[in-house]
Amino acid sequence: MAPHLEKFLEIVKGRSLTFVMTYSLFLAALAIVVASVEWFNTPCQERANAVAFILPVDPSLTNHSILDACIAALRTRNLELGIKKNVSSITTVQVFDWNGELQSLSYRFVQIANVDDGTSTWALRYAAKQLCADSPPYSLTVAYNADYESAAQNVYSVFQRDLPLQYVTEGTLRTSSEDRFATFQHLQSVFPSFRHLPFKGHLQRTGSWLVARSPPMPILLNEEAMIGTLQLQRWYTAIGEPVAWKISLVSSDSYKHNAAKKAFLAISNEMTRRHGNCSSCLDTFGQLFQ
Repeated sequence: MAPHLEKFLEIVKGRSLTFVMTYSLFLAALAIVVASVEWFNTPCQERANAVAFILPVDPSLTNHSILDACIAALRTRNLELGIKKNVSSITTVQVFDWNGELQSLSYRFVQIANVDDGTSTWALRYAAKQLCADSPPYSLTVAYNADYESAAQNVYSVFQRDLPLQYVTEGTLRTSSEDRFATFQHLQSVFPSFRHLPFKGHLQRTGSWLVARSPPMPILLNEEAMIGTLQLQRWYTAIGEPVAWKISLVSSDSYKHNAAKKAFLAISNEMTRRHGNCSSCLDTFGQLFQ
């Protein structure tokens, strides 16, 4: 091949590669811009990680009667409940504060301790009526020891019967240390945005419960597509007196939130028909936001 032809082909090859790389970068940038536009055009209430529907139920009812009501209600929406072996996990749920200061700022600090494995999930939660307009005044970013702890941040839309819609933002820390948060200074070390607050001393426990939880059961459409999960929880006082049942329906797929809401309303209406709702139980769950 003639030298000048070889040189020409090398130039063409080089320019072709440059064009391909430039065009690829352009397409990647365009995809990012389109995704950003779609994000900002998405209604705020649809940006939550998940939506949780909460229904307090009369504590005198049995697990079987509640499950039967849920199954009957779901069938009216052509849905099925994937029943799992009835082995409940036991947790203790406690709320902590410092002279009511966290509650005055619309925060709740909750410990969920698993009795079986000795681990605790500590959740600092902030509730608001609007997701984008009412952002937490103090960040829920978690500083943790990656060697033996794990952390996460989540946002939930919480629908609770007879209460206004709430958006709950939470930062969580999972640890096996029982005294991880004995004082407000411990809280400040894990949630750095709270460090400038002048509170010192031990945290005070403001609420305590025992909770028996069923495994999350899938709600299925046509035996395949899952629109969410259903969990039954039985709440007791710290000394073992029944407080309430809590039906929790959670959907993490934004495309199926509407179907999940219809399923929840069907369950709520069925429990009303069976005189099983418990409006007097709302105070307990109001302290936790969900």
